[in-house]
Amino acid sequence: MRKPRFTGNTLPTLLLLGAAMVGASASPSLAGSGLVSNIEAQRSGLERAWFSQTQLDRSLHRVEHAVLDGDQLFVLTTAGVIHAMDAETGETHWITRIGNPNYPSLGPAANKKYVALVNGSTLTVLRRDTGVEHMSRRLGGGAGGGPALTETHVYAPLFSGKVEAYALEDEDELTWYYASAGRVFQPATTTMQSVAWPTQRGYLYVANPEANGVRYRFETTGLVNSHPVSFDGNLFLTSTNGYAYALNEATGQQRWRYSTGSSVEHSPAVLAGKVFVTTQAPALHAVSAATGERQWLTGGINQLAGVSQSRVYGMNRLGDLVTMDLKSGVPLGSLRTSPETTAVVNAQTDRIYLISETGLVQCLHEIGADKPLIHTGEAFTEDQPAEAPAEEQPPAENPFGAEQPAGEQPPEDNPFGAPQPAEDNPFGGGQEPAANPFGDPAAEENPFPF
Repeated sequence: MRKPRFTGNTLPTLLLLGAAMVGASASPSLAGSGLVSNIEAQRSGLERAWFSQTQLDRSLHRVEHAVLDGDQLFVLTTAGVIHAMDAETGETHWITRIGNPNYPSLGPAANKKYVALVNGSTLTVLRRDTGVEHMSRRLGGGAGGGPALTETHVYAPLFSGKVEAYALEDEDELTWYYASAGRVFQPATTTMQSVAWPTQRGYLYVANPEANGVRYRFETTGLVNSHPVSFDGNLFLTSTNGYAYALNEATGQQRWRYSTGSSVEHSPAVLAGKVFVTTQAPALHAVSAATGERQWLTGGINQLAGVSQSRVYGMNRLGDLVTMDLKSGVPLGSLRTSPETTAVVNAQTDRIYLISETGLVQCLHEIGADKPLIHTGEAFTEDQPAEAPAEEQPPAENPFGAEQPAGEQPPEDNPFGAPQPAEDNPFGGGQEPAANPFGDPAAEENPFPF
C-alpha cells in the first residue's frame, strides 16, 4: 500500500479543512457547552457582550447560585468559592474561598459595602470591593436559607424558624433574634422598613429591621418555597398551591391574590408594571402589579431571564432562551444554549445573564444596546381596584405584639412578639427552654452538625 504524500499545497488545504471541521463541531454552541455564538445571537436580535468561566473543578463541583447586584455579578459554587465579576465586562474583580468545601454553602447577598454567605453553620461577611473577610460568626443552628443584608445588619435564617441578626459594624456575637412558627428554608427579604421571611407552614413574617418586633404575620393557603419581593411599598410572594399575593408592606393588608392554576416554586419578579410568575406547568404569567389581573400567559417557560423595553426573555426546560413580546407575550423566537444552562433573573437591567452548571457565564443584550437599560419600575397607586375577597384581608389591628419593647419577652400565647435580646439567646451558652412553641419536637434537631 502506498503511503499518502502531502505536497506543499495539500497540507494547508488539510489544515483549513480541519479548522473548518473544528469550527463546525463547535457551532452552534461550542460543542454543547452552551456558549452562544455571535451569529446565533444576531438571529434573535441579540449580541454576546462577554463570556467568562467561574473558577471550579468541573469534575467535583457545580455552580450553587448566582446573584446580580448593581454593577457586579456574584457566583457561588458548591466548593464555597465566590467569584465576583464586572456585570458589564465580565472582568474578574476577586475570587475568595470560604469555609469547608464539603459543607453546603448558601447565598450570596450583597449591599453597597459587603457580601454575605453561609457555609455550613458559619456566617461570613466579605468586603465587596476586595473580597477580604470582614466578619465571621458561628450561627446558633443549621442555616435554612442564605443571609440577607441591610446597610447596618446581616440576617441569617435558621431551619428551626429563628432569624438571627448581627450588626455589621459591631463586635457583639448576636444583636437579637426573631422567632417564627415553621421551619425556614428561604433567605429573608430586606427593605428600608422591613425584614420579611417565609416559613414552611405557609406564613410570611414581617418585622422591623431595628429590633422593634414582628409587625404582622400573613398566612397563605399553601407552602411558600420562595422569598418575597419588595417593590413600591408592597411585598409580592407566591405559594405552592398556585397563588401569587400582593401585600401592603407597612400593614400586611392583602391588595390582591392571583391564581395561576399550577404550583409556584420561584419568587415573582416585578418589572414594567407587571408581576411575572413562572409555574411548574411550565408557564410564564404576566399580571398587572396594580390589580392582579392577568395580562397574558405563555406556556413552556419555566424561568424568567430579563425584560427590555419591548421584549421579555425566558428559559424553557430544554435550555432555550425564548424571546416574547412584552405587551402580548407572543413568542418571537428562541436561542439554543444547553439543558444545563439557566438564567440569572435580572430585575435591574436589560442584560441577559446565562450560567451553566459547570460555571460558563455569558452576557447577552439586544443589538445596539451598548449601555444597559436601568429598570426603575412603574409605580402604581393604592386607589386602583383590588381583586382579593374580603375574607382574605387580615385584620386592621395587629395581634402579634409589635408595640412591645425590644427587650421584653412576648406573652406565652403569642410567639410572634418582640425579638429576643442577645442575653436571652439559647445559643449564647444558656440552656434551651424545655418547651418549643414554634414547631414540632423534631424541629429541635439539627440536620447540619457542623
